[in-house]
Amino acid sequence: MHPGNPEIRYYYPTNDLVTAPDIIFFWVARMIMAGYEYMHEKPFQSVYFTGLVRDKLGRKMSKSLGNSPDPLDLIDRYGADGVRVAMLLCSTAGNDIMFDEAMCEQGRNFGNKIWNAFRLVSSWSVDEGLEQPESGRLAAEWFGNLLDRSLAGIEADFAAYRISDAFMKIYRLFWDEFSGWYLEMVKPAYGMPADGKTFAQTKAFFDKLLRMLHPFMPFITEEPVAVPCPASGGTEHHGERHAAGSCMGRCLAGAFRTGERDRDGGKEHPAAEEYSHQGTACSESHPRRKLS
Repeated sequence: MHPGNPEIRYYYPTNDLVTAPDIIFFWVARMIMAGYEYMHEKPFQSVYFTGLVRDKLGRKMSKSLGNSPDPLDLIDRYGADGVRVAMLLCSTAGNDIMFDEAMCEQGRNFGNKIWNAFRLVSSWSVDEGLEQPESGRLAAEWFGNLLDRSLAGIEADFAAYRISDAFMKIYRLFWDEFSGWYLEMVKPAYGMPADGKTFAQTKAFFDKLLRMLHPFMPFITEEPVAVPCPASGGTEHHGERHAAGSCMGRCLAGAFRTGERDRDGGKEHPAAEEYSHQGTACSESHPRRKLS
């Protein structure tokens, strides 16, 4: 031990300690006392207590009861992001987590919603010569204002450590407002191209939403999404499948597969199932275009 070494100066004091409430005295209090004794200042500013994970009957999960699912098995079936979403849906600040496996399925469905929205937008053909219709202008103005207001609320939730509340705001914003309303208002008629301005605004909104979701679903949002743009001639056929350039298309297409690298051996877990939409799985054979 070398007091005052670069590591200590960099990490001490820190901002937050995340721990369970059952070790307040055994660990948290002793860390504070040791910090004042040896470093002459408190080690952290805030303590965030997580709840205990219980089953849907309220029992504490334990091996003796046999009510604790294997997390690797859950990841195989629902994906890492799906399990993360399930924990957020089951938890509220200051309360224990009543875990229900059905929430994992809801998390996987949300990932499918993200993928389907991406496929819809990337399937549009674009004509830069078209003027933006009034309906598209109003829809973009409405959703842009809603996005700004939602972001302010989400930042307030983060500041108050209301993590699950922040996620639910983004969840509803993407599922209801963006997918359920905005995309329906701006999508072009069947067989018709979208105007360039509406397409660019939609791509920007999608990118912001993915960035907002990244702390909660890091695998499906590993890189900012840039929707594939049409070729310079502005001709692109409806129904043509796309996968985004670099690894984003693979990230979206396999988000709930267990294709993440094993941290120890660098070996990939076997894939559980491909992302699919109406029975058509996304694969490496899909044509790609360069990102704008």
